[in-house]
This record gives sequence, structure tokens and C-alpha cells, in this order.
Amino acid sequence: IRLWDRKTGQQINIIEGHSSAVTAVAMDDAIIVSGSEDNTIRLWDRKTGQQINIIEGHSSAVTAVAMDDAIIVSGSEDNTIRLWD
Repeated sequence: IRLWDRKTGQQINIIEGHSSAVTAVAMDDAIIVSGSEDNTIRLWDRKTGQQINIIEGHSSAVTAVAMDDAIIVSGSEDNTIRLWD
């Protein structure tokens, strides 16, 4: 995952950790959520790029993620939509 400054176009950070292609990303002011073909969802600290958590539960690629203040929603090629708190 690469973070870019919208105004300057300069790269801010590179976040690495998934073992396969990243297929979905969402973020707020503090957290980045990513989904991947490695079947996981990962939470990252937006400022440091450090991994906060790994969420496992899908049996196929995670293709969509969304979040609000309370939950993360993920969709997968395993034909499920899951809610995580």
C-alpha cells in the first residue's frame, strides 16, 4: 500500500505485510484497513504504517472493505459479507 500526498504527489509511506495482492483499501484519520487475495484484512496505523491487527475468517480473496467508527465490513470471493467489531 502506498500513501501519497494529494497536493504534492509525493509518496508519504509504503506499507507492506500482505502476502498477495491488495484488492481493497479504506481509511479514516487514524486507521487504514486493507483486504487482500491472501484472504486477510489488515489494520494499519495511518501515521506510522505499523500493522495493528490481522483479521482472518474469509476462505477466499477479500475484495471489498468499508469502515465506520464501530465496525469493519468486508466482502469476499467466498460469497460472504462479514461484519467485524
